[in-house]
Amino acid sequence: MQLTRSTGTKDNSAAKDKSIARYLERYAEPEHRQITENKPMLHRLGTVQNILALPCYAEDIENLHRFTSFLRAQQNTLLIRVLNQPESLAPEETDIARERNQSWLDYLSSQGLAFFAQNHFYCYQIDQSFVLCLDRFRDKPIPRKQGVGLARKIAADIALSLAHNGIVATDYIYSTDADCTLPDDYFSASEKQRSDVPAAAKVLPFQHVDQCGKAVSMASPDAISAATALYEERLKGYCQGLARAGSPYAYHSMGSCLCINMRAYAKVRGFPRRSAGEDFYILNKLRKLGSIETGSCSPIKITARVSQRAPFGTGSAVADMLANIGRDAFVEPSACKEPSACKEPSACKEPSACKEPSANEEPSAEKEPSASKKPSGYKDSLAHGESATSKTLLAAKIYYPSEVFEALGIFLLWQAELAQNAVNQVDDWRYSLAKYCERTHSGFVLRGISADDIVSATEIIKFDEAISHLRSQHLDKEKAAFHLFCWFDAFKTLRWIHALQATAQIDFRTLAETRVDSQRNQ
Repeated sequence: MQLTRSTGTKDNSAAKDKSIARYLERYAEPEHRQITENKPMLHRLGTVQNILALPCYAEDIENLHRFTSFLRAQQNTLLIRVLNQPESLAPEETDIARERNQSWLDYLSSQGLAFFAQNHFYCYQIDQSFVLCLDRFRDKPIPRKQGVGLARKIAADIALSLAHNGIVATDYIYSTDADCTLPDDYFSASEKQRSDVPAAAKVLPFQHVDQCGKAVSMASPDAISAATALYEERLKGYCQGLARAGSPYAYHSMGSCLCINMRAYAKVRGFPRRSAGEDFYILNKLRKLGSIETGSCSPIKITARVSQRAPFGTGSAVADMLANIGRDAFVEPSACKEPSACKEPSACKEPSACKEPSANEEPSAEKEPSASKKPSGYKDSLAHGESATSKTLLAAKIYYPSEVFEALGIFLLWQAELAQNAVNQVDDWRYSLAKYCERTHSGFVLRGISADDIVSATEIIKFDEAISHLRSQHLDKEKAAFHLFCWFDAFKTLRWIHALQATAQIDFRTLAETRVDSQRNQ
């Protein structure tokens, strides 16, 4: 059954699309007009084949050199950099951020590459490619609560506007971060389609590397590399768990690894203006319009580092893990650290399908109890010479237990049956769900999770509201299935998993414990 809306056909053109024109007129950031109204600069750009959005906040000049080398190897590519810093920084932080941001402009200017400077915009030519920089750090810093989300949105909105004006040949906006090294075949990700209907977005392959460009390892004597390897395993484990459960939202949310269809981008009204999590929420909306595919290019190499540029994410999670070395407990990284989110307008008519939840709806993270001894039969995967840091990190309880994904799979199957059997015929969804668990898993007990636990978790995410709407609309089977697909989205799935852990009193696991689970499941 098709549970997504079409984003268009292969030959859609951003220059003619009405939804893009409407977005640019009503919802895009104003900076895009300053560029598209400058006819001499547009003439100089000509037609570019690929376009890339890059937010930059106090980044080292070495990152600029890496991107400059990448552009020299490309043909007709435009890189849009939004050099930014948040408002209300401490004086010493402001000085550091401004110095680093300014160093990017100074370096490009010193190379004699500039051909345009106006209204805080600077444009440079690098061989056959171009760099367009916007200064949002001196006179007009980014509002703190809007952070990287606004910076990424500005860059992507400019890209969309240029495409609408016929300057860009592709129908995809690429998005990455300054700590990334892009492969030579990076732009090939948008060339291959799996069907006649283009994907709403693609998440490109990635790999975290150390400062020398080598893949991070939990056996590394470098604490940052070891912690990053552990956290990357967590990210992949969560995505794999969703896939095993049959979730349609099983993809990585990585702002540094995105390739977004322009028409779909306009329909969901762009990146949310958030200090973090903008990648998660835009993908959550895009999935309701079309598929989220894995790109076909070589992996993007993301440099391992600690960072407080965003309140949560890999950099801050690694920093939290390292800060807890030597303690008895580790704190589960959580979206609840984020300040209140700006609500984005709904991009579709489905109830609650695209409404962005405020960050304080996320279940708060609890401190985990001290790690227990390694289960019998577990063999350390670390190589000889493992560091004390690595051993301590392995005690971090940051992994979702496998049984919650097994329970999720059962819940998703019940939802599918509910839609097919007509919701109006189900008087009590709680009774229906409990009986389904018992019928499909006789005497249902899933390693500590009961049918009642699953019902309670479903109550916590307010499933009553979804059922009430379905009954009031008298939807047919296909529309009921689509409604549930939109309602139980990536955010609701995460909340349901956390609620299930709370009701069943199941802790997060160490890496050793998750590997024992994996062996048991095989």
